Amino acid sequence: LNPGETLYIPALWFHHVTASSSSASVAINAFFRALPKNCYDPKDLYGNKDLPVAVRSSIDAQKIGESLSHLPEPYRSFYAQRAIDALQQALE
Repeated sequence: LNPGETLYIPALWFHHVTASSSSASVAINAFFRALPKNCYDPKDLYGNKDLPVAVRSSIDAQKIGESLSHLPEPYRSFYAQRAIDALQQALE
């Protein structure tokens, strides 16, 4: 970017920015809610936090992984793939 320019990064896009010179630079993160209000944590004023449903889903996925981790290979991978396939099918 040149001086005075702005970089817009859409929500949920991973990014990494490095200054190309030793001069000062400023980064401002501004988040705006894009989903209906009931999708967000009521204490999350700007939509910065992960959505509650995403947090619960990640916890559930971790529990599934932990329960399958006790199986020996190749059973662990087989049943993990079945769980992944079931999740993908549910999302279609």
